[in-house]
Amino acid sequence: MLFVLIGGTSKHSTYSPPICDLVMNKLTLLIEQGWTLSVSASRRTPAALRQRLAALPPPHQYWEPSRAKSKKNPYPKAVTEAAAVVVTTDSVSMISESVAAEQPTYLIEIPTRSKRLDHFVKRVIAEQYAHPLRDGINMPPLATRAQNDTQTVAAWIARQLRAPDAS
Repeated sequence: MLFVLIGGTSKHSTYSPPICDLVMNKLTLLIEQGWTLSVSASRRTPAALRQRLAALPPPHQYWEPSRAKSKKNPYPKAVTEAAAVVVTTDSVSMISESVAAEQPTYLIEIPTRSKRLDHFVKRVIAEQYAHPLRDGINMPPLATRAQNDTQTVAAWIARQLRAPDAS
């Protein structure tokens, strides 16, 4: 199962009809490759795209937080239990949460007007925290390496404790 996080229109990205088609084409490609999708839309996801996502046939699942009858959010469990996570690139937080969960992360690249967001996405790909979703996922998900600042901080503290007293 792939967990799919779909963002939406913001001041940096516009989900025009062609962009919505791009997202659906990527998801259709994954379905054709045999993947089962569990899709979560953002409150920013355009209504027309939400309708198309909701029409995905079983066994695919669609969850929209703003319209969910159940208060139980499947998001945390889905991120950690999926074979991989597919994320649109219009949200730094969605990408970061997937990478922080140490899940193989694939990106549906959405055009942006933000140089900072564009730089972030390029850096995440260059550092191999995530991978662009081009022709689908044709292999077992690639391993990713999540940032683990705890070990870095612990090593720094240990070095400080071993350092001779400068006074």
